[in-house]
Amino acid sequence: MKSATVNIKQIPTMEFRFDPSLHLSEGVKVRETLAELPYEVKPLSSVTERIFLGNIFSRIWVKDKQHGVPYLAASDTVLANLDTGQFLAKRQAIEMPYLVLKKGWILVTCSGTLGNTSYTNGNYAGRIATHDLIRVIPNEDELPGGYVYAFLSSKYGYYQITQSQFGGVVKHINATQAGQIQIPILPKETVSESDRMIKESALLREKASDALKAAHARFAEEISIKVKPISHSINIREITSLKGKRFEGAIYTEKAKAFLDTIAEVFAYKTVQELTANIFTQNIFKREYVENGHPFLMGADILKAIPTASKYISYRQASMKDELFVKEGWILMTCSGSVGDVVFVDKQLEPFIYTHDLIRIVPKDYKTQLYLFGFLSSPIGKELVNHFKYGSVIQHLESFHVADIPVPMLGEYFDEIVENVREYTESVYKAKMLEREAISMVEAEIEKWSK
Repeated sequence: MKSATVNIKQIPTMEFRFDPSLHLSEGVKVRETLAELPYEVKPLSSVTERIFLGNIFSRIWVKDKQHGVPYLAASDTVLANLDTGQFLAKRQAIEMPYLVLKKGWILVTCSGTLGNTSYTNGNYAGRIATHDLIRVIPNEDELPGGYVYAFLSSKYGYYQITQSQFGGVVKHINATQAGQIQIPILPKETVSESDRMIKESALLREKASDALKAAHARFAEEISIKVKPISHSINIREITSLKGKRFEGAIYTEKAKAFLDTIAEVFAYKTVQELTANIFTQNIFKREYVENGHPFLMGADILKAIPTASKYISYRQASMKDELFVKEGWILMTCSGSVGDVVFVDKQLEPFIYTHDLIRIVPKDYKTQLYLFGFLSSPIGKELVNHFKYGSVIQHLESFHVADIPVPMLGEYFDEIVENVREYTESVYKAKMLEREAISMVEAEIEKWSK
């Protein structure tokens, strides 16, 4: 049980709130720690140009970017891939220009899941985002945006963000509360270096995105122009050739069927099975969740720009589940709920334990793993993967479905695709390391004086 003594003078500074969750939160301790620093501490609103949310509105969705503007929900802003496939009607977007994101902003989730932060690079610019997202526009003359982001992403920023939450089932914070967050003016070297690393990380993510899109464009260019019309006449052999003997009409008439037929008839190809040393899922198991244990990643966790664990399983159970670990160079694919999203395992992802609800793809060699990731992460690759999903409310995918997918071997462009994907994987890894280092630098400087 937590307990504390609250001085009556503190009540006005807490918006006259009396709820124990506010006064016993980690945010109170953080503010006390910051007040003891030998540096000036200012409210966030005084060192930024503007902090705001949008007004609630009813969304008008359209099917593609020809008629709409790419849309981001709050949960989408922390993803590595911002291409969610959601588009808001252009005529509606024009009426709400203040919701369109710009490069160099800081986004803070403020409803439901609180305190997730993002630093916007060129990939965010021009997209329209939910009203339910705090936008922090830095004032570079007052305090560099990269440093502000590093602080807000640190535990000293996060605990302050979540301290003032209000609401019953769904928690919220507002822009006024965000503006009251206390931010220390740390030494110039720490501020400038953390700012540099965050901004370099943002540029690396742009570079990575461009490289992967170039690989995807090569697949699209070579395959799409040769796609044959979809056949509506189905031979009984096609049904019996599919594992599971699928009878639903969509699996034989949708666009993915045309891609499958084209790859099989026009290109030299190999199946995913032929390109891998192993492709498998793990058996379901009951998890022993604990507060302090081995970090455990769910399917949604691996899709974040910097995957971090929200849950932990006991070290005892982790020691008995060696098969749940993965290795650098593997490809992970979501196979339940959200199906077909792929992630390349780098050194940052290697230490975690992973849910059984992921297909593990183990390529045979370095070049093959890059080429295969490039194809499976492409719109065409994802179309083929999703072609075999099944289920009504919660959709699923099996490893044998993925194993049979044909991968076109574009010999003339093989090395080009491999090089683009290599640049993507290396840039993403470096970007993650720089961001984590910047946040750690800010925390270390504060902790140096709080011991």
